[in-house]
Amino acid sequence: MNTNIINSKTVLFLGAGASAYLEKPLMVEFVNELLNDPSINLNEKNIIETITSLRGNDLEEILKEINEICGRGYFKGATPRNYFKDFFDQNPKNILGRSLLGFSALPEPPLPDKSNFGMRYSEICDKCSDLRWKIYEKIFEVYYNVDGLKVKDLYSPLFNFIQEKMTGKRNIVPVFTTNYDKAIETLSIADEGIELIDGFIHIAKKKIDKWSHKSFNDFKPKKNKLNLCLFKLHGSIFWYRVEGEIIYSHVVTSFPTDRKTETVILFPDDTKEILADPYITSYSYLQKCFDKAEFIIFVGYSFRDYITITFLKSALRFNEKLKVIIIDPNSAKIYKRYFDYYKKRFLCVDAKFTNEVECYTKPILAFLEEKGVISDASRLSQK
Repeated sequence: MNTNIINSKTVLFLGAGASAYLEKPLMVEFVNELLNDPSINLNEKNIIETITSLRGNDLEEILKEINEICGRGYFKGATPRNYFKDFFDQNPKNILGRSLLGFSALPEPPLPDKSNFGMRYSEICDKCSDLRWKIYEKIFEVYYNVDGLKVKDLYSPLFNFIQEKMTGKRNIVPVFTTNYDKAIETLSIADEGIELIDGFIHIAKKKIDKWSHKSFNDFKPKKNKLNLCLFKLHGSIFWYRVEGEIIYSHVVTSFPTDRKTETVILFPDDTKEILADPYITSYSYLQKCFDKAEFIIFVGYSFRDYITITFLKSALRFNEKLKVIIIDPNSAKIYKRYFDYYKKRFLCVDAKFTNEVECYTKPILAFLEEKGVISDASRLSQK
């Protein structure tokens, strides 16, 4: 692994809230848009509402439940009702299963015909499968484009602040994100002072940009620029796997019909995919950067990813110099829920991430002064 990257003093982690200013919806807002989408029929809407009534307006939970239903295709066979009743009684998802299949706490009706039940479950699986693809298409539609001027207005002040106050003599900032959009890629085009390393290498003969872990491992920082090493933990709507190679497409083509082509996006609950590239490389660098960093800044991140929480808690235990800054309207709640034990090492900035930079720079400067990272004179010069 590249020591230039993993020895970075400050690491940035971007969640969905980091793109809210760019008019990209948070998960709850996305679900509301989905329910009002004309492409969603009544049956599909009922499925979504059944899930949200039990799990809340959480896109990750919706996809998780739908994926589980679609993954149980073996239930389509002719099996007695009592078998399924016992299964859902023992399964932690039993409330949802009962709701979708028509089971209730009422006295048991007569045992139905086996084949009838199989047809009923098959129908539900097909509906959930269709709904899943419509949700994926909606994700493409919503996160396809970002405004370059807004991106620069939002992110340039943040990176200027980090470079001036939090990188020391280094000019490298690893950026990890769970977002599907290309805000940081757009910033690197709009801001000439930024050099972007995103895992892709240009192959001149084929006229393509191909993903390779060597892009990170062979990286050498450019002088007189801020080098951003971007790791997209959940992939991108612009990434496609073609005949085993991951290609960057500058135009979103939605979900390809060609079986040799597939999108490279880690949708919620696709945790098994983490074991393969490009995800394994990104998560490996995430762990190493956490273990070495002095500061980690989380922006608009809900901390739903079990792996990220585990890596962070491990780093806090073994990396004594590590301090964490959370910029989010719910930062205090997040801290109390997951990290209450590490009080002195956390700064919670209860604010939305916008172009009003003083909302986060002032408390961070005070925090840096308190930790002896900068002097009072340096802080005053910032005003």
